[in-house]
Amino acid sequence: MRLPRLLHLAHRWLGIALGLQILLWFASGVVMLYLPFPELTAAERLQHLRPIPAASVSVSPWQAWSALGLHGNPDELRLTAAPQRPAYHFLAEDGWRSVWADTGEPRAPVSATDAEAAARSFAAMPVGAATELTQDQWTLGRSLDPYRPLYRVPVGDAAATELYVSARTGEVVRDTTAVERFWNWPGSIVHWVYFSPLRTHAELWRQLVLWLSAAAGLLVLTGTWLGVQRLRLRRRYPGGRATPYLGWKRWHHLGGLAAALCTLTWLLSGWLSLAPFGWAKGSAPSREDRLALADGPLQREELATLPGPLIARHTDVREARWQRFDGRALLLLHRPDHLLRQPLDGGAAETGPIPVATMLAAAPRLRRDDRIRDAARLDAGDNYYYRQHPGLPFPVLRVRFDDAANNAFYLDLATGRIAARLDDDGRRHRWLFNALHRLDFPPLDSSRPLRYALVIALSALGAALGASGCVLSWRRIRRHRRSAAGNSNTYAYSSNTHAYGYAYRRSGIDAPAIDTRERES
Repeated sequence: MRLPRLLHLAHRWLGIALGLQILLWFASGVVMLYLPFPELTAAERLQHLRPIPAASVSVSPWQAWSALGLHGNPDELRLTAAPQRPAYHFLAEDGWRSVWADTGEPRAPVSATDAEAAARSFAAMPVGAATELTQDQWTLGRSLDPYRPLYRVPVGDAAATELYVSARTGEVVRDTTAVERFWNWPGSIVHWVYFSPLRTHAELWRQLVLWLSAAAGLLVLTGTWLGVQRLRLRRRYPGGRATPYLGWKRWHHLGGLAAALCTLTWLLSGWLSLAPFGWAKGSAPSREDRLALADGPLQREELATLPGPLIARHTDVREARWQRFDGRALLLLHRPDHLLRQPLDGGAAETGPIPVATMLAAAPRLRRDDRIRDAARLDAGDNYYYRQHPGLPFPVLRVRFDDAANNAFYLDLATGRIAARLDDDGRRHRWLFNALHRLDFPPLDSSRPLRYALVIALSALGAALGASGCVLSWRRIRRHRRSAAGNSNTYAYSSNTHAYGYAYRRSGIDAPAIDTRERES
């Protein structure tokens, strides 16, 4: 069998198998522009927290940590109101643990009644009965693992909100509305193949999406090759046509060539987003990086300080986080309008950005054996750290090291924490995934309306290509079924059509246009 025929058969049957999925990928991508997967942002969470009752905090963090019977030091430490009593939250190896800050007793597992009370405090309105679960369609992924199990609590509001409360800490960790739940089915869930029975098996889901996108890429490659082979721009077909096809195949041929580049780049970048063979896997700050910048974990004497009097100096503090920076311990006091850095030694609270010179003096701890190549304060970002990514803090200090991986750290000047880390893998991920898949490269990354308009136009072109492929696939299946039932004449016509056109092309003679429209009557 000749190569063109093999490619044609591969394209045909891959299209029958994957045409609908490609159509759904294009359509769902447009939905995701406007309704991403539900999450509770840090700003939303802070607005709904109650002020910490500082006068009730009578136990130090070290006493509370000791009550848990855990060794070492906590990775993270927070203090919130839950909802009326103050509670410490410690991040340990197995997840978050909570201890009451007024009695020093470890918090018992959250009951359904407790979850309903937490949801009622968060929403400030009546709620329904809580349902305990490990995860559902809206709580997939690893980010919520330290909080599991969860309770789902419906809220009696017009948006049909549902809140998810951690059974470990009693905190609301996710919210969804009816609009988000409805539109994410034709959006994120279809696009990511994010169905909960499959997604709970992480590696199986990853392999499935990898193979789906790889097969779809092969489908587009074979179609592009065949489309170029059959295209005539000089020695045209009869009637001045550039394609030998009529009907749906004409539109599929020309549309496929028009959409080939964007379809290939979107499929390739989607495939690379799952880091096949470890390629372009991105980068993130490690625990060792965070400890290096902090110059070690929180010490016992720092955790022995009672935070109540320090918090009481300020009004409307919703959350306190312990943070080490530049050799001293701080309380990061989160208020709805701004952040305060309160030294644990009792000094005056600090507002505004940390001086660049102070941050730069601490930066060498991140890579003690490598020199700093350059450093710069960023108020609007650069090609790798930019405002289009929600939740990224500004201003930051970018510090680039002269090491083998070309590491760059973006240091938050408000908190003294690492906001992001970038190495060569992260740079590849930025250009091979973010740039190709989301089209957020200069100058589009600075104009959301322009970028959205281009994404929608290209998605419409790709969806039209997918729709024409689905029509042709359905017609092919119907012809195949008819032939199996004994309709040999129809099968002979359809199976010989391309051999007919190919023979004419080999001879150099202009063939009559091939009418590929179905003869339904």
